[in-house]
Amino acid sequence: MIEQLHEVIQEIEQKWSAKRLLVVGDVMLDKYIWGEVGRISPEAPVPVVHATHQSHQPGGAANVAMNLSRLGAHAEVIGFTGGDEDERLLAEGLRANGISPEFVVSEGFPTITKQRILGGRQQMLRLDSERLGARSEDDYDRLVKSVLAHLPGCDAVVLSDYAKGVLTAKVCQAVIQAARGRGIPVLVDPKSADFTRYRGATTICPNLGELSTALHLDGRELKPLLDAAEALVADLDLEFLTATLGEKGIALVRPGNRFMAPALARMVFDVSGAGDTVIAVLALCMASGLKPETAVELANIAAGIVVGKVGTVGGEVRAAGRACSGDCPARRGQSGDAPGVGASSGAVEGQRRAGGVHQRLLRSAARRAHHGIGAGTSLWRPADCSHQQRRLGARP
Repeated sequence: MIEQLHEVIQEIEQKWSAKRLLVVGDVMLDKYIWGEVGRISPEAPVPVVHATHQSHQPGGAANVAMNLSRLGAHAEVIGFTGGDEDERLLAEGLRANGISPEFVVSEGFPTITKQRILGGRQQMLRLDSERLGARSEDDYDRLVKSVLAHLPGCDAVVLSDYAKGVLTAKVCQAVIQAARGRGIPVLVDPKSADFTRYRGATTICPNLGELSTALHLDGRELKPLLDAAEALVADLDLEFLTATLGEKGIALVRPGNRFMAPALARMVFDVSGAGDTVIAVLALCMASGLKPETAVELANIAAGIVVGKVGTVGGEVRAAGRACSGDCPARRGQSGDAPGVGASSGAVEGQRRAGGVHQRLLRSAARRAHHGIGAGTSLWRPADCSHQQRRLGARP
């Protein structure tokens, strides 16, 4: 049960839209070719996909910014790009959703793209365009300089690590120390198994697999894992650690103190954790000065919304979910373009209001969870959105 629910709802309704959050990390562009499979190729034993339309949308760290925008906040995102057409498409998609992109062009490194080919509802193939490895010192210096220039007036910072080269130990420490010196909370969605690079952050938010890998422990044994997590909080000078545990819920860990928010979804179709949504809700809660326990409860409710199967809650939540389904490329019309990329002005305006739609859904689910009514429903159904795995926190 959420303490002081009325005050929490007021905070969401009245103050989240005034919050400014900065996301730093591995931005990428998710591209989709949609089609139908009717036959096997005579050239090789592979299906032939008859392409009907294409779409694209921000991914990686840029998707965290999209989640923040849908929740009503002002979001800015900083990361490396390639100064190419994919960068233009990525920036266009972000701006169409009210997000300010601040990209640092890295010569010789293309904008990271993940292109998926889908036959009907089945993903047939994924083509990755990326170059891994360290950028030049000048690239990293320009990135850090850009981050430091955007810290004044910022309410929270999210480090979104997809292990694509942005968040080196040096970059992480420069950002964390500068932000914490200004009293700005820093939340980390980790990818590196070495959590020492995130030392001094407000919280690290690993999923069960990431936490067990970092601690070199069996993820199936929860008690020793959380015991070790408590020691890690002290060792890394964190305020607390937030672990998403799939069907077990979300754990808030401090030395000598733990808080567990049990999973709320009644019918779960994916328990990998709604990573981007969870960290967006946590970041907004910390930016608003809410208690970490309240932040975890709200993030847990948001996770239940994303991973729970459609039809497990009341009509008003389902209606909000249907309104949100305009975000799915399969439902945007024949072109399938992302908002602002060949979309009508009405569609773009609808996406600009999407933060309010998602925020209303979270508020409604929070009230229902507070009164003991199931909060789990889904904004993206597998039958309609084959890209749901990214939204559930699956790492590219």
